Amino acid sequence: MPDNELIDMLRTVIQEELKPIKGDIKILQKGQQTLEKGQMKMQKDINDIKRQVNHIWKDISKFEKRVERLESIVQ
Repeated sequence: MPDNELIDMLRTVIQEELKPIKGDIKILQKGQQTLEKGQMKMQKDINDIKRQVNHIWKDISKFEKRVERLESIVQ
């Protein structure tokens, strides 16, 4: 068998053997993209929660000041 034919045959065999691996890689890449999108959404949700908690603490602080003023008036 001439060298070129052997090389072509080996190339074909290797390519066939790599097809399932390439498919697996594509599936993993799609999964990674999904995870990255989920992570971005989760980070956005975390930022929203932090912002809301900050507003809640401000409201609590205002409420405490009102209570203190009322207590000082009553005494």
